[in-house]
Amino acid sequence: MSDTNTITATAIVETQYGEIVELDSPYSAKDIIKALPWRTVSEEIDEHGSLRAKHESAGLEESEIDAAESFDFSDDFAAHALWKDDAWTIDRDAWTEAREFFEFAGYDVNVSNGVSL
Repeated sequence: MSDTNTITATAIVETQYGEIVELDSPYSAKDIIKALPWRTVSEEIDEHGSLRAKHESAGLEESEIDAAESFDFSDDFAAHALWKDDAWTIDRDAWTEAREFFEFAGYDVNVSNGVSL
């Protein structure tokens, strides 16, 4: 398990839907990872009215809601964050923007040796 303030990309895994990045993260990071838009930002807003409304309905903590609302996600960003096999995963194509968001939210971000992102 990662230290209390670090999210680490530990592997790239091929799935039937494309490549995903496995994350090693502390339990405290679960809500910040869940705050990543599942679908494109515009689709999330169309369905929920705002990212804030989506996150409030999911029961996220106020600080994570504020971070997600304050961060300037690109309109076509979608992470598809999932809890799978005891690790969070996100789409590989979402890595760069997700990393920027994690850092914006106050987390240190690392990439394990041998993982090319």
